[in-house]
Amino acid sequence: MVKKQQKIYKILFSLWTIIIFITILMPKSELELQPIPIHIPHFDKFVHICLFGVFMFFLCKVTELKTSAKFKLYILSISISCFLGILTEIIQGLLETYIQRSFSWWDFLADCIGTAIALIIYICFSKR
Repeated sequence: MVKKQQKIYKILFSLWTIIIFITILMPKSELELQPIPIHIPHFDKFVHICLFGVFMFFLCKVTELKTSAKFKLYILSISISCFLGILTEIIQGLLETYIQRSFSWWDFLADCIGTAIALIIYICFSKR
């Protein structure tokens, strides 16, 4: 049963990583939805928090260990998630002309916040 769950999480992790890259490579015009009557300031930061929070959760589930090396694993997972966050921003900066999106330290910060929130939630629920 555990191996089957691990395989499912690996598939979900892979799919989610693909979703992140697809969304960061989409031109800004394709991401804009129909006008919403309610304006939510900085809604894109919330999206970044969610994208990287889910990424971190799946990463923790994929690399889950039943040993005492959990702290090192958490540090590695944080590093991977934040590296992906900065990588996506660099890619957006390099492709700015083509996708009408730019590098943003605020987006990267939101990615890191999503990573931290997901790790805290994961640790709290994994202790049960």
